[in-house]
Amino acid sequence: MDYETAEILMSHFKNEPEKWSDYIKDKNSVYFQNKLVQDADSKTFKADGAGAFGHDDKFMFIGEKTMVQ
Repeated sequence: MDYETAEILMSHFKNEPEKWSDYIKDKNSVYFQNKLVQDADSKTFKADGAGAFGHDDKFMFIGEKTMVQ
């Protein structure tokens, strides 16, 4: 992990207020609870507010696992 560029991602869902997610991204990678999220693009990745869901410009994820292409 590149600690100089690492940021904890905020998640949001519909009209709910933003909250901290379990995702962290840096300039190179995305992590979920300190596990590398394979195939995730850190430049386009967003945490979704419904549990452990996230997405980038190509894939959907639950936790560190790729769900849909």
